[in-house]
Amino acid sequence: MEARPASRVEAVLAARVAGPARREAPRAGDRLPVRVDRVLVDAAVAAEVLASAAGRGGGAVGAPLRLAEPRRWAFVAGPELPPDRRFELAETVAALGAAIALEPALAGLPGVVATDEGLVGSDDVVAGATADVGALGALGCIPLRCGTAELVRLLAETTLPTQIPPTRFVRVRGRLPRWSAGFDLALAVLDALGTPAGGALVELHGEAIESLDIPGRLSLCGTLALAGIGAVVPPDARTRTWLAARRPGGSGAPAAAESEPPAGTAWLEVDAAQARPVALAGGLAGRRIDPSEPGERPVVECVVSGRIEDLRQAAEVLRDRNARRGLALGIQPASQRALLHAIDEGLAADFLRAGATLLPPGARLGPAIDGRSRALTVPGGPNDLLANPAVVAASAIPGRLMEPESMRRAVRRDTRVR
Repeated sequence: MEARPASRVEAVLAARVAGPARREAPRAGDRLPVRVDRVLVDAAVAAEVLASAAGRGGGAVGAPLRLAEPRRWAFVAGPELPPDRRFELAETVAALGAAIALEPALAGLPGVVATDEGLVGSDDVVAGATADVGALGALGCIPLRCGTAELVRLLAETTLPTQIPPTRFVRVRGRLPRWSAGFDLALAVLDALGTPAGGALVELHGEAIESLDIPGRLSLCGTLALAGIGAVVPPDARTRTWLAARRPGGSGAPAAAESEPPAGTAWLEVDAAQARPVALAGGLAGRRIDPSEPGERPVVECVVSGRIEDLRQAAEVLRDRNARRGLALGIQPASQRALLHAIDEGLAADFLRAGATLLPPGARLGPAIDGRSRALTVPGGPNDLLANPAVVAASAIPGRLMEPESMRRAVRRDTRVR
């Protein structure tokens, strides 16, 4: 009987190994030359990679370079570089023939832009330098977090030596509580994992995962990636339908063999009901705070960053309400397309009426000015409070950390007092 890959990562990577190194059933620990289907970088990473390539004799920044299969590359525009530097870099990469070449109309986070534009499929191996690329494991593909040296190598080669990581199988049962999101479920998974072995990858199964929509799965895997944990969700009918709406022709790449957890798999069980909305003080490894409990945790700035689905959730909370006077509320779409959707759906108007400012898509948040207390959906500084979009949006109304139901009760109570 022919041996079969034991995990999703083994199945996908096995399908991307060619020549003498190809194996029917590679196992954890094997180091193989894996073909990379997509390379996703933002402007800041692109500048670093091209400068490093020039320093190694790979060509000068500002002069055309020769890429191995340039259409694999997406150079995604962002506001990190000064305008003159962005223009110079855009001229360089435009000559490379990349799938996306720092086009202003396609600005945002590389992983989000790639899915928006149909560049990523469920059987792809995707390389990138930023945590948002790690979220793509939610689609069934295998994201590879790469450093500058590895990305420079991929300028000239189509394969990357990759060690197959061990896989831990996680089964998530039950249903998420109201106002919980992939962020909160990721924290429940991290709690169950404890201190996983370095380099391990998590494969997610169970009824809670199956019922979670694709944006929720992307949020789940993206949060785990921020915590340094690779995660993948085997694709199902929901995945295929979601991707088909964005890439009707597919990539033409060979499909991975279907894989199922082997008999006798040691499952790590997680109860989705435990994933209640929570805020983190001091980063993903910080102290957990229950935003539904009474307490004064004032914030002077709130920023909701994310896909259009995250913006819809924030708009549901903010609609017909105003942010607290003096509080800075920022809404940052993860891509230019998400911003356009927000405008078309009237969400941008809801945000502006609530007193929010629309921020450039894909901008990186730095530390708070003068140590101001902030509630964010993505890590910014060591003193920030991290939470899902609904909690951050709800906190903007009273100016203190609060989840939507507690906020609504507080608003009704304050109205009666007046």
